[in-house]
Amino acid sequence: MTGRWMTRTAAAKRLGKTADEIEALIASRELHLQSIAGDHEAISEASVERYLAEHPAEEPLPLWIEDEYRRGQGDYTTDEEGEGEQ
Repeated sequence: MTGRWMTRTAAAKRLGKTADEIEALIASRELHLQSIAGDHEAISEASVERYLAEHPAEEPLPLWIEDEYRRGQGDYTTDEEGEGEQ
């Protein structure tokens, strides 16, 4: 499996949502949750970006929040054995 993945916390921070709101978005299938590397669950970054495109924020995030988010994001992919790499 390839692609970029986010934790629930990172997705909440990126979208400006609470943990409960993230769970509701997962339940409604607006965010794609996948089990990776055994029992580790992650949200696809593509579904987060798609959600942002379809639901633009009323007020844009301050640039320092956006910059902090980008610095905190690694290129999370899985290797052939299913172990996470960052």
